[in-house]
Amino acid sequence: ELRVNDRKKTKSKLIEELSGLRRQLGLFQSIVEGSPDGFVITGADGRITYFSPGAETLTGYPAEEALGMLAADLYRDGARSDRQIMGQLRTDGQVPQRRQELETKDGRVIEAEVSISLLRDEAGAESGTLHIWKDFTNVRPSERPAEEPEEGPEGQPAHAARGSVEESGPGLETDADGPGDEETPEPERAEFYYNLGVAYSALGQRDSAIEGYDEAVRLNPEYAVAYNNRGNAYHELGRHERAIADYAEAIRLNPEYATAYNNRGIAYYDQGRPEDAVADYAEAVRLNPEYAAAYNNRGNAYHALRQQERAIEDYDAAIGLDPKNAAAHNNRGASYHALGQHARAIKDYDSAIGLDPGYSAAYNNRGNAYRDLGQPERAMKDYDAAIDLDPEDTDVYINRGNAYSSLAQYERSIEDYDEAIRLDPDAADTYTNRGVAFIRLARYAESERDFAKAAELRAAGGAA
Repeated sequence: ELRVNDRKKTKSKLIEELSGLRRQLGLFQSIVEGSPDGFVITGADGRITYFSPGAETLTGYPAEEALGMLAADLYRDGARSDRQIMGQLRTDGQVPQRRQELETKDGRVIEAEVSISLLRDEAGAESGTLHIWKDFTNVRPSERPAEEPEEGPEGQPAHAARGSVEESGPGLETDADGPGDEETPEPERAEFYYNLGVAYSALGQRDSAIEGYDEAVRLNPEYAVAYNNRGNAYHELGRHERAIADYAEAIRLNPEYATAYNNRGIAYYDQGRPEDAVADYAEAVRLNPEYAAAYNNRGNAYHALRQQERAIEDYDAAIGLDPKNAAAHNNRGASYHALGQHARAIKDYDSAIGLDPGYSAAYNNRGNAYRDLGQPERAMKDYDAAIDLDPEDTDVYINRGNAYSSLAQYERSIEDYDEAIRLDPDAADTYTNRGVAFIRLARYAESERDFAKAAELRAAGGAA
């Protein structure tokens, strides 16, 4: 547990504490420097101040040559990409994982999964950026990050990127000689632990990140962004109530904190509380009328409330602010689909796939729209594409199984239901669907077993 004594310290005690801080920082550096992913930190001027061994391997640039370069120069679209990135960072605090092309030292172009976060100092001023690169060519489809929660059989929408981790500066600089009997300033120590939390979050180590944020807010109880970020870590661990409490504290400390309202809205949505989510998203867009992610997310909440026209208005606003937002196009398609406007929905799914050809959920949803238009063969192509991109998505197997059943290809439908049950053995409706297919093949004993299993799951409160 990351704890530091608050009493005034003798010089030897201070040196001992600072040595402990260095050990923690050294642990983080060893993790980063042993990772195949690229970690790049820039200053406020966009010039690189840290270039990890993974970044050297990906780009071919040695660190000593990369230091001082503009990070934008390593992206294929350079200055244009930098302007777009900084615009989104200043709105959302983070650019979530997306594919982007990097230029290597020898002139090659490689695809990487890139996520970028804005770094801020204790006063909230921009101090630089953190870039994390993962070589896309080495990622299997099932390991690629989803845009956000994937769509189910009825084309449920996905969240846009959470406006989440607002990050601070590059860590505490310490001096082994120390300031004698003076106590180390709490704000600096709080910032160190805050940055440690940010670093562990970037590595996906949520429990360690929470420990860092715990110490940051203990040392500085007014550290609003630390509460927000700890809320994100709790949310990603599925601890929504704990996350909501942290977002609420961040909002209490800073009532103008649009990002915290957006994040709390997502937590409410994931709890099945769309009305509360709508209220928080509304406050987020009131505070920041150009907050595209919050408009998209409020659209999702209206979709869940079956207020599709209002959802479409919000998706329109999100797309107007961010025309390349593939999730917003996909989600608007889901609302048009829910209204029975299947051809109009397909146009939006086409746009989502055009913007992100790896967007498996959009293929699944477009397949549903074609199925509802009475074109099961065309739907099958989209379901095949979705499964190729994400072979672990239970819903697509169910949908393709249904399409095979509509074509009277019951053996193939059973194969898909088998796979769906393997991935999710507690989904009652899948057993019912497979039972119907068994009846069509006159396999009555097997159908009775499936219907009995479905009834047992429903009685036990199993998933539908």
